[in-house]
Amino acid sequence: PIDEYFNISLIFATLFFAIFYVTFLAYKLSRQDKIELGDTLLILINAFIFYGFGFVILSENETGAQLLGLFTLGNGLIHFMVSAFIYQKKLGDKKLLYLISGLVLVFITAAIPVQLDGNWVTLLWALEAAILFWVGRTKDVPIYEKISYPVMFLAFGSLLDDWEGVYRAYISSGTEMITPIFN
Repeated sequence: PIDEYFNISLIFATLFFAIFYVTFLAYKLSRQDKIELGDTLLILINAFIFYGFGFVILSENETGAQLLGLFTLGNGLIHFMVSAFIYQKKLGDKKLLYLISGLVLVFITAAIPVQLDGNWVTLLWALEAAILFWVGRTKDVPIYEKISYPVMFLAFGSLLDDWEGVYRAYISSGTEMITPIFN
């Protein structure tokens, strides 16, 4: 059933997201209003509902299922262009810029496991964490350093998952058990 309305549902979701996003940002930027908790929630809800509907629409389609990582990265690119525009034109307050930049990082981080699996997820998350940490320390942007810690945690969890998978394959191959770390 969803294949029948694939194009129209994706277009409708995209237009709904874009109209709300552009209208909200234009209103806030033209009035130079400060971003409050309610505003933050509206932006996040709009972004994640659009992503959720788009993800479901694409995953139910044979061709679309292959594009889930690209769709996730595209969401990050949309927010990156908005944050670059706000930064370049020096519009709005810093909270809005940090919020939209945070959405960029969330979608880039999410695109990695959506498109890839196994060791690639661990390697790319570790690389992302290292870059964020380096930028935070060398450019004196503490928010990037703080963001790097959860990404490091994700990379470490992914590493443990990779090790567990290798260990399970090793055990199922019939070789004797080994004791990791305390051997």
